[in-house]
Amino acid sequence: MILGCGWLVLAQPSRAEDSTAVAGIDDTANVYHLGKVVEVRSTRPTFNPSQVGLNSRTMTISGAPTISSAVGTIPGVVVTTGSKGEAKMQIRGFTSQEVLVLYDGRPISLPYYGDLDLTTIPLSGVSEMTVVKGPVPSAYGANTLGGVLNLVSRRATGAPVAEATLSGGTENYNQVLVNHGARRGRLDYWVSFGRSQADGYRLSDDFPPVALEDGGRRDNADYLRYNVDGKINYTLPGGTLLSLSTGYFDADRHVPSGTNKAVYQYYPLWRRWYVDAGSDGNIGEKIYWRAKLYYDDNENRLQRYSDPIMVDSTLDFDSYHDGYDLGGNASATVTMTGRVTNIGGAAYRLDAVSMQDDIGEPWDNAKVTTGSVFDQFNIIASKNVLIDAGATFSWMSADSVDASGTAVDPYGGVTVSPWTMLSLRAAVGISTRFPAMNHLYSSTSGNPDLKPQRAVKYEFGYRVEPLPWLAVTQSVFRSDVDDLIDRQSKNDPYENLDEVTLKGFETGIMVSDYKGFTLFLNHAYLDAWQEPTDGSDDPRVRRYYAPRHKVDYLLSWRARFGLEIAHAGQFIGDRVNSYEEPMPDYYPANLKAAQSIGRHAKVFLSVRNLFDQDYEEESYYPMAGRTIIGGIEVRY
Repeated sequence: MILGCGWLVLAQPSRAEDSTAVAGIDDTANVYHLGKVVEVRSTRPTFNPSQVGLNSRTMTISGAPTISSAVGTIPGVVVTTGSKGEAKMQIRGFTSQEVLVLYDGRPISLPYYGDLDLTTIPLSGVSEMTVVKGPVPSAYGANTLGGVLNLVSRRATGAPVAEATLSGGTENYNQVLVNHGARRGRLDYWVSFGRSQADGYRLSDDFPPVALEDGGRRDNADYLRYNVDGKINYTLPGGTLLSLSTGYFDADRHVPSGTNKAVYQYYPLWRRWYVDAGSDGNIGEKIYWRAKLYYDDNENRLQRYSDPIMVDSTLDFDSYHDGYDLGGNASATVTMTGRVTNIGGAAYRLDAVSMQDDIGEPWDNAKVTTGSVFDQFNIIASKNVLIDAGATFSWMSADSVDASGTAVDPYGGVTVSPWTMLSLRAAVGISTRFPAMNHLYSSTSGNPDLKPQRAVKYEFGYRVEPLPWLAVTQSVFRSDVDDLIDRQSKNDPYENLDEVTLKGFETGIMVSDYKGFTLFLNHAYLDAWQEPTDGSDDPRVRRYYAPRHKVDYLLSWRARFGLEIAHAGQFIGDRVNSYEEPMPDYYPANLKAAQSIGRHAKVFLSVRNLFDQDYEEESYYPMAGRTIIGGIEVRY
């Protein structure tokens, strides 16, 4: 729920930064600069309504316990949980499969479905996040149809850091988070560990019991997750940085059934590990370069039962996916003149999956390669005018099904600052999403003849700062999408069926640390329509789970004696489900209080869904009622 604000930083003989200044409460978190996506740069700040950021301190004080809950506070972003218990995001009406998700600049969406359960990303190791909602700069490469989410990890850049958080709450919730980082001469390192567990969650007292759910503790919603991540960096005498990151995530969890149909699911295996090697440096005073290679391995096993007892006699299927992706990217930022900066680069990714629909059935294999090259300029046209323009050429090729595609995506934007207090921004671009693996390889719906999905995206916005502590922003946007991939039913083949129109506006107010108070207040309006997929005569239908109205706010107050109180809330209104049926509005509010104890400790109490509202983000999947979490943070 932070107002969009961008920075374009001119290429100098120093580390590059991306073009989004992460707005929010001042943060002392150590940011891993190689995790940011480099864009063309300028020495002056500029406003960009498309790019919105959250830093770790803002996420912490708001009480967000997971990446999914933090991302969901950003204007224009909606996160829902449904049939597989996975937290999926939408950006301005685009679904999670259409959004590029990056961690430290590398794509992390799972290969087969092309999307990601956000609960599998540990919050403790993230220093900041950036969401690109409108026209996407060329430096982000391929598959940016619905926008971009980039999560940036932490690095020890100053004094040594040692911190631990212990917390517990309702339904036997407990969590342990540990971070440690330090610098020793030219060497620095960072290590993170996290473990969380719960027996499930408690439903609202207002939940009406039904045959498949009697209320109280949500049936079949228990989980156990843990992660270990590490990073080591070494700076050579000439300034070149060598970096190596690795991590491991493991989860064991049950998936609650919908209240309309008895489907009981269990993930006995959900495992992921990665290795990420990066480097950057300067060539003379005018060229900054960076490069990255990565390998990401994942496997999961899903069992589905028709009875909550979950024995072999009620097992419907036992599926297994074992996949990996291997890739890399490189870029160079060149200061051509005092007014012109250029960045060019290339990226490549290979996705491979071996899968078995059920034990004893044949194994299927899928492999897709994706690549892109881009070039983008930043031009200081005058004292008050900045122009950025570029293009991306991308391609996709799928083995065994003989599918391929190419795309050229241009991008351009202009920022005008006629006065110090006012910035205006206009941008337009084309974005593409190639078919995901399941679109091509599915045994029931795969279609190798699918075309890439494409969108023309427009945005205009302004930011005015009448006072040093007050800022107001507003933007209007529109996306015209062609050849969106869909199917008429789950047994029909995927087709390029839909033309979609997504348009709306966003308004925000930010009061920054005024007499101890900080306020973020944002409203997003979305008008989302698509052609029907069922062959009906209706000219268009509403895009489901895309609310017309979303309001987010965060009000925090910090006292001199170490007390900090934050109240956050979100209103979701006027939406339909996948059956085109209206769904009730909902308003979950949260409250968190934290008190410092000396210099190194802090105790906190957080209440999620403060008013114990009974609500559903997706039909037939009730969300948690009032949840209370308390704990202690220690930092040295």
